[in-house]
Amino acid sequence: MAIEIDGFNDSDILPTQEAAHLASELAQHEGVHNGFAYTIGQRAGEYAAGIIFTALREMGVIPPAGFDLEDFRRTVRAVVDKSLNPR
Repeated sequence: MAIEIDGFNDSDILPTQEAAHLASELAQHEGVHNGFAYTIGQRAGEYAAGIIFTALREMGVIPPAGFDLEDFRRTVRAVVDKSLNPR
């Protein structure tokens, strides 16, 4: 990210990138041009996820040690899949 989010924990880089990538996938599904979804959309997603992770960590919702990245990936993927394929 070009702008530093005050208090951002480097251990949140991977889940932030994962969430941003999946947000880009949702944007593309909603009709945003592929080039925009995976450039501007992904950058916006990184900032949004970075802000959310930082706020949750400062609120004490995310423990200092973080959380299981694979569990996060499975869960966030399931959320996106349900969003892309509603019943």
